[in-house]
Amino acid sequence: MDMGKKSKEVAANKLRGWCDPDSLGVQSAKDINLKKQLLVAQDKAVKGIAFGLKMPGNDYNLYVAGPDRTGLTFIAKTYIEKVAKKAPPPSDWCYVYNFQEPDTPRFLELRRGMGLKLKEDIAGFLEEIKTEIHDVFESEGYNKEKEAITKATTTKRNELISQLEKKVNLGGFVLNISQTGMMIIPSKDGKPMDDKAIAALPEEERKRLQEVSQDLQKEMKEALRGIRNLDREL
Repeated sequence: MDMGKKSKEVAANKLRGWCDPDSLGVQSAKDINLKKQLLVAQDKAVKGIAFGLKMPGNDYNLYVAGPDRTGLTFIAKTYIEKVAKKAPPPSDWCYVYNFQEPDTPRFLELRRGMGLKLKEDIAGFLEEIKTEIHDVFESEGYNKEKEAITKATTTKRNELISQLEKKVNLGGFVLNISQTGMMIIPSKDGKPMDDKAIAALPEEERKRLQEVSQDLQKEMKEALRGIRNLDREL
């Protein structure tokens, strides 16, 4: 660099751009219709949005893409709001529980504003039901009916066990009932036989007991199935 050469100075008023306010045609920023200006500037984008919004049916989406800071999102939102003001009010869409298919909620289309009303009504209904159910369970009539059902179920349960026990005894076995379940055991003189006593029996007798035991096992399973069904009714 030639140090002897004098640098050219730039005047201060040349360091920034300047615009005559009178040339803008507005008194303040409030007078500028930014939405209108953008819509005019992006005429092609607006036409594309208008075309998309006129497509019939609900199986279409509007996709807007472009460089950053070009106002496309603002334009799309502005135009859609403009169209929406002239369109009929949209319906309320509510998702409700599907008892047949819990993983697939059902949807209801309601008049505008009725979705919130439905939500409030359901909430009130649930609170009312909670109180009524509690009152029913505490009522004298319910307790009497529950007691009668329990008594009838117990009677049927005892009958099933009694019938099974008779079949077991006729087959030369005894029925052992404990907290872990039921078991049929070979018997002698009405008393259970231990493994040593069973092993001492003739082979033919052991074979007979095994065959009878298999039949009685089926009877016992059937009785247990009946007892479980009765317990479910309680």
